[in-house]
Amino acid sequence: MIFGLPIDLLLMRATALLVVVAAHGYAVAASLHLLGDESPRAERRLTLNALRHLDPVGLPAFVFSGGYGWIRQIVADSTRLRFGRLSLVLVVVAGAAAALAVALLALLLRLPIAGSAGWGTVADMLQVIASTGVAFALFNLVPLPPLTGGLLLGVVAPRLYRWFAERALLPALVIVLFLAAGAIQLWLDPVVARILVVLPA
Repeated sequence: MIFGLPIDLLLMRATALLVVVAAHGYAVAASLHLLGDESPRAERRLTLNALRHLDPVGLPAFVFSGGYGWIRQIVADSTRLRFGRLSLVLVVVAGAAAALAVALLALLLRLPIAGSAGWGTVADMLQVIASTGVAFALFNLVPLPPLTGGLLLGVVAPRLYRWFAERALLPALVIVLFLAAGAIQLWLDPVVARILVVLPA
């Protein structure tokens, strides 16, 4: 047990983290790149290597909250983007879609082995990946840096976005406090559960 959590659960969450963060981080970086911002390439973020996308605060938040974390922030410059600030909406959607796609794939892979003898651990692992993908997608729609959804703040309030982006540690710590208190899980966990029921259908 570590912080009251079984080691096997922590290992599953860590594995899910690598899968979801790789997909989400690459989708965000690739969409920014396709829309005209070269900063993801300069920062070596155009990769499926999850280690390139991990955030030092978002990582522990993710593991101990069961999926509510974030990738290392990519500060986007909307003046470089093909559709200006509206491009930021496409980037956020791309990141969420990638995480949901991972969740859907995990559930589809789980269907034929659920309940099969000898496949229990694999089925549990796929379920954790699925729930993580959904939780990560929803959480990163919140319009607050350092979450990917913080880019949405850049659409409506560019100056406020830049202010938060330059001080990303402050909102990150506030988010961690809300996660530690269970406030975010109380709000989002029921939504995640409902989406998981609908996805395989």
